[in-house]
Amino acid sequence: MEGWNFLVVHTQEDGAMRLLQTGSSGPGWVVGAGAYDFDTQPATYLALEVTGFRAPNYPILWIGSLLADGGETVPMITIGFDIGNNYELAKSILDTYGFKGYLAVGAESQATRDGWVSLYNDGWDIVGHSARHQNIGTYTDKEEIYTELNNVRTQCIALGMHRSASLFASPNGSWSNRSVNVLANNGFHWHRAVSNAPIAQYDNSFGHNNPLTQGSFTCGARTLTTLNAFATLLLVKYKANCHFYSHEAVAGGNGTDWPADANNIFAHTLSNFCAHLKALQDAGQC
Repeated sequence: MEGWNFLVVHTQEDGAMRLLQTGSSGPGWVVGAGAYDFDTQPATYLALEVTGFRAPNYPILWIGSLLADGGETVPMITIGFDIGNNYELAKSILDTYGFKGYLAVGAESQATRDGWVSLYNDGWDIVGHSARHQNIGTYTDKEEIYTELNNVRTQCIALGMHRSASLFASPNGSWSNRSVNVLANNGFHWHRAVSNAPIAQYDNSFGHNNPLTQGSFTCGARTLTTLNAFATLLLVKYKANCHFYSHEAVAGGNGTDWPADANNIFAHTLSNFCAHLKALQDAGQC
């Protein structure tokens, strides 16, 4: 346990109580029981005992408002786009600020795949988005899940796009413990589950979040003010890695701050959002 300051044990597992007792007996360990006020009772280490899991995707433990102050690494932000016909517009905007993104793709025609290869060769990542755009979190057959995951990966590898072939963006953010198990056991390294997983991610001595349950903040139907505020909150205050995505950038906005539809982001909004991120990058915040 050296290097960690947060411990979760399940008391119904063999040896869990011994682990908890060993940890809590050391200096600074606090055993969590019910509500705990860290403002009045500061603790260097925290051991949280869980007696049972009650959730469809068990065992999952959601922890809110437990933050690391002053991470050792500079937080990172990533921007991605799902299958769309207008990724050239998004690319031109990100190029202006020296940024690269990713495109989540399915099984498409040769002409469309040629465009992906060009984007990949320019530094973007091309990630799988399943063959049929189905909710894989509802699947009960692991072979069926694997087929959805591997179809596009095989296609990307055949086209020479190895770098990002084992990244996957789940359609509609649908996932389950079963689908994550298939991802983990078949060489996938990252999985985006949109708003159905934690958005703030840490990668320092505080801990490392599971890259196969990466949440993201949608840019669809968001104003520039909202996007800027959220990025600043995550990167500057929480010092957390974070991820933003949209289906595609669309023309319009008329220079205003009003949002596009639920799936897309206006080119004007994206450009000014990238300018905000560039300013944070230049200030060493990301």
